[in-house]
Amino acid sequence: MEATDFLKREHGIVRQVLEEADLQISAMAGTGSMDAVKVAGILAFLGSFLDRCHQAKEDARLFPLVERTGIPDFEVPVAILRREHEEGRERVRLLSLELAQSAHGDSSSIAAILEGLRDYVALLRRHMTREEEVFFPIIEASLTPMDQEELMKEFLASDEAGIAGGDAAGLERGYPQITLH
Repeated sequence: MEATDFLKREHGIVRQVLEEADLQISAMAGTGSMDAVKVAGILAFLGSFLDRCHQAKEDARLFPLVERTGIPDFEVPVAILRREHEEGRERVRLLSLELAQSAHGDSSSIAAILEGLRDYVALLRRHMTREEEVFFPIIEASLTPMDQEELMKEFLASDEAGIAGGDAAGLERGYPQITLH
């Protein structure tokens, strides 16, 4: 398995959570109310697994390797992907604040959560598509088998150690607790 295949596998798990987010978006749009427990679960997963496990692999392992290997014209795409990671973290933070406000009876928070979650889901889908269709194929063609092997070892070690406080093993364990439909 190449390191990019590992990341694509994680994208598949994220997409399953995004399907749950789509259900919550539809429910909020249709009823004007929200299942705060389900939305909180989605945000918890995206804030923990996506940020601290998946994107941490890209930010701490993949992007530096790409920069060291000097793949031509890759400074801008890496900068864009990093910016999108930061934007996603900020969106989770803001959505979590809105969710807390909604618990205190702030009805305008539901509309803000609906719009914010819809925008965040769209950002994630664009981001993963960009990685899978543009970024990963170039990496796969540019990295040596030894680079791929080393990267894969680092990814597995990150999962074992729970990179940046995340619980990558929870990828399989934690996901069923979050997908609540």
